[in-house]
Order: sequence, then C-alpha cells, then structure tokens
Amino acid sequence: MSDEELARRFTKGRDSGDALQERIGEYTAKKTDLMIAMIRRAIRKGVRFRYVLADSWFACKDVIRFIRSRHVRCDYLGMIKVGENSRTKILSGREALYRAGLDQTP
Repeated sequence: MSDEELARRFTKGRDSGDALQERIGEYTAKKTDLMIAMIRRAIRKGVRFRYVLADSWFACKDVIRFIRSRHVRCDYLGMIKVGENSRTKILSGREALYRAGLDQTP
C-alpha cells in the first residue's frame, strides 16, 4: 500500500479500558505474573483447590513464594529445572523449597 492509501484507510479508535488493550497487556506480560494473577482471581472468587499443577516453565521463586504465602492450604506440583544446563529433575518438596531459597534446611 502506498502512503496515501495507508492514510485513507479506516481505523477505529479504542479506549484504554477496551478488551483489546487488555489482551495486548496480557500478551506482553510475563507469563508467571499472569499465572499468579489467575490464582489470585480464583482465590478471590472462592474457588477451592488443593494443589497447583504446572509445567517446569512456571517453576520459579515468585510463583512458589506466592503459593506458600496464601492462607489457603495449597501445594505446588511441578518439575523444577536444576543445574547449570537446566536439566529437569525430580526433587523432594523440602529440597525444592531449599533450592528456591524459601526454606533453611536442605
């Protein structure tokens, strides 16, 4: 398209509170932040759950710390990437918390 054609074409103005703007914000946000927001929303709506099951992609200090800080009885189930080459490894709960810096005893 030429510059003139681009200038003449119709574009709809959108409010900052529009659903499209919300989707753009979700697209550009960190996925772990979206996960935390989703869990917060579920707790606020009264959804009861015993555990959060997630892929190793979401295993990070922020997510684990958030789940442990809630006043609902909830466990995190997921693989944690450990080591210099980030190989996925199964750890006990206590060892996972220790490596995430959330517990003092290995």
